[in-house]
Amino acid sequence: MDTNLNILIVANLDHASPRMPGLSQYLCSKEDTVRVISPISSLDYKKKWALGELDRNYFKVIDAPYSGDILQVLRKLLWKLGFAKGKSLTEQLKPLPKNKDKNTKSFISKLPEFFLYKFQEFFGIPDLEITWYKSALKTSKKEINDEMPDVIISSSPYVTSHLVASRIKKKYDIPWIADFRDTWSNNPAYPFSKLRKKLDTYFERKIIARADLITTVSSIYKDKLKEIHNHDPFVIPNGYTTLSKNNNYLKKESINIVYTGTIYEGYQNFPEFLKGIKYGLENNFYKEKDINVNFYGRYISKLEQKINELGLEKIVSQNGFVEREKAFFYQSSSDLQLFFNWEGEKNGGLSHLKLYEYFGSMRPIMVCGKKEDKVNQNIVQSSNAGYVCIGRVEIANKIKDLIEIKKRLKSIPYNPNMDVLKKNSYYERGRELRAKISNLIS
Repeated sequence: MDTNLNILIVANLDHASPRMPGLSQYLCSKEDTVRVISPISSLDYKKKWALGELDRNYFKVIDAPYSGDILQVLRKLLWKLGFAKGKSLTEQLKPLPKNKDKNTKSFISKLPEFFLYKFQEFFGIPDLEITWYKSALKTSKKEINDEMPDVIISSSPYVTSHLVASRIKKKYDIPWIADFRDTWSNNPAYPFSKLRKKLDTYFERKIIARADLITTVSSIYKDKLKEIHNHDPFVIPNGYTTLSKNNNYLKKESINIVYTGTIYEGYQNFPEFLKGIKYGLENNFYKEKDINVNFYGRYISKLEQKINELGLEKIVSQNGFVEREKAFFYQSSSDLQLFFNWEGEKNGGLSHLKLYEYFGSMRPIMVCGKKEDKVNQNIVQSSNAGYVCIGRVEIANKIKDLIEIKKRLKSIPYNPNMDVLKKNSYYERGRELRAKISNLIS
């Protein structure tokens, strides 16, 4: 289709970036107009959401303000009581009582998370961002009345965006694409009760029934969505938005390993990686001065406990949240970008967003875990983008080899298959999306 498209996206870019801006790259290159209905959370939102490369003539973010999700009142109360804003409140609510046995400590430490989940279960329907619904719907209607779009795209999580799009579809009968970056009621990590699950399944079927097309990020999610909906979802995997020219690379004597983003406890085996480092130290593969590991993201008490338990405080650090632009700097400045295999229910099978983000930084990726995860391992191996180490012994040996290489060459060589990498870019994913839109509205 040669005709320029007018596309309206409903998605909170705090969660939908980099996927939605990334997919828009190709659309903007074809001079399609892309308007995104999103709350603008900060003055530097363009940097935060990595929008710098998008043509501002064709890509616009329309502010649909809201005062925060349903937990915001609780957050403000705790902040007034002295809790830190840049640190997980759940983690701060977990001080272990003194002079208690191990089982009592474990029970008490889990209480804050239990009560938070119960609060969400009763009041966060369909999700925590239901507080944004009225603002998003009102703003969307105004934009539609100003200029009718050819198609509307909603992206979740959070699924409030689908609820808004469903109402728009009903009122204006605009072709609607529901994009699932994660599954909803049959998510493998679904946290709520069976009763809430039945309610969510009902809402999911009712809301998504109006969608003309469902898109998702993997074949695993496609199969999960087919269990709920009378659709054949189209898979548009995640991708990357930028290839660094590597100007940020910092040549330190020690090997610098970086992890950026969220760690999913119980699904990603960070203890095995730490045990691998410890194994290498105990067997004199390398010394403490030879290695440095930095985690950037949500503070995790179990990670800190494991670091202390293994005596790795001088080597491994948690550094808290950083903005996307700074995270990209740390990635492209590293010797190795750390990636953990997915070891939860239905082990493996999901191509992880973080892997694609790492591609854009143009530094080697180190895939670690205790179990195999063929999908992500094959992506790294087929693109020659890094190393796969399963189990603590392999992890220790690979770090040993790479330390020796860096001492000899002053850096760790990186020679990926660029043809494979480029096929995984959001630009190419956007080409696929535009073709589906053209078929949908023709």
